[in-house]
Amino acid sequence: MFTKALPFDGKVVVLDIGATKHIFNLVSDFGSDFDPNARSTFNVVQASIVSSVGSGTVTFAKRDVSTGHAIGLQFVGAHCIPGQPSNRVSVVVLEDAGFSVDFGARQISNGGVAFSFSRVGNHYLIHEEHAGSLDTYMACAAYHDDSDRVHRDKTDWKFERTKRHFEQHGPFSLELFASEDNHILDVYCTTGNTCFSRDWAGKACYGNPPFEHDIILRCLQKAPSDFAREPQSTKFLFILPKWETASW
Repeated sequence: MFTKALPFDGKVVVLDIGATKHIFNLVSDFGSDFDPNARSTFNVVQASIVSSVGSGTVTFAKRDVSTGHAIGLQFVGAHCIPGQPSNRVSVVVLEDAGFSVDFGARQISNGGVAFSFSRVGNHYLIHEEHAGSLDTYMACAAYHDDSDRVHRDKTDWKFERTKRHFEQHGPFSLELFASEDNHILDVYCTTGNTCFSRDWAGKACYGNPPFEHDIILRCLQKAPSDFAREPQSTKFLFILPKWETASW
C-alpha cells in the first residue's frame, strides 16, 4: 500500500446525478498531472456555456466506514472551472468506474470499501476527512481510451514471459485468470467462474489479467481489501502493463 501525506483543507463536493464530468473550481486542488491544454466546454445552470482551464486528478481523503482506513479517492479526468460556486462529482462517472451510490444509506461503495456522504437541504455532499496519511487509493473514474495501448487477446493468458516471476515469488494456490485449456495451477478461475466472485483472503494468488483498465483496477481494489482480513496467509503476484497514464 501507499502512504502519502495529505493536509486537510476542508474540501466539500456535491454529488451531481446530471454531470458527465467531475468539476472542481481551484487549480490548486489538482495534482501534478494537471494539463492546462486539456480543456472542454460545459453547460451549467449559472451560464449557457463555460470553459474549463484544464484537466487532471484531484485526490480527496475519506475513511472507510468499516475499518477506518484512510482512502485517497482520486477523481481522475476532473476539469477545473474557476469561479464555479461548488465542486461537483459526477454520479454517472462513479457508477461507470464500478461504484455503487446508495442515497438511502448515504454511502458510496466499491470492492468492499464504503464511505459516507450527507444531505444538506437539496444537496448531497461528500466532506473530506482529515487523514494525515493515506492507506491506499481508489480511482473514481473509468478509463476508456485504449488507442495508445498495445492490443492483447482478451481470452488468452500466456505464461512464457512471466515464468521467472512465478517461480521467484511462488508457490501459488489460486490462479485468478485462466481458461480450461490454458492454466498453470490446478485451482483456477475462468470467465464462467470469475475470480471477482471468489474470496482471495488466505490464498496465494497469481493473476495475469487481460490488459484492460477496468479489470486491472478491480484487481487492485479487491486485493488490499481481501489481504487486510488475513495478511499473514495472503499474497498476490499480478503481471501488469506499464501504463504510466493509467489512473492506477
